[in-house]
Amino acid sequence: MASLFTSLIRRGPQIATGFPVAPTLCGPRVQQPAPDFSGIAVINDTFQNIQLSDFKRKILGFSFLPSRFEGGLGKLRYPLLSDINKEIAKKYDVLLDKEGVALRGMFIIDPNSIALRVIEALRFVEEHGEVCPANWKKGEKTIKPDPKGSQEYFKSVSK
Repeated sequence: MASLFTSLIRRGPQIATGFPVAPTLCGPRVQQPAPDFSGIAVINDTFQNIQLSDFKRKILGFSFLPSRFEGGLGKLRYPLLSDINKEIAKKYDVLLDKEGVALRGMFIIDPNSIALRVIEALRFVEEHGEVCPANWKKGEKTIKPDPKGSQEYFKSVSK
């Protein structure tokens, strides 16, 4: 499978770690509805049809992994969705059309199927070297990542 879908479903908010983030994000837009998808997934050792709407009212984290698995995957603790025709990869703008390969990419969708700002915040940190506080929005104050520099932010918000 050229592109794989893994979902991590929890009742409360979380940040999934260990998944690389695609360098560009042109498909799903932050604070806009996530592109719909559907397909056949392996869930608890059975094949089932799933779609984005199945995860309403849940935080959904998923990633595209451009790898082939020659051997078995073992006992999976999450749904695994095949994107053999690469339609989902195309909707999420991680597909290299010419090469026919999906790039690595991670997406977090909120309970209302809206793409979260996590990607935008990660980009800001990488570009500016400052930390984004909870509920941060582009253009708002950020935190310098050292004890002395961070005091400036905390003094400004505690007034």
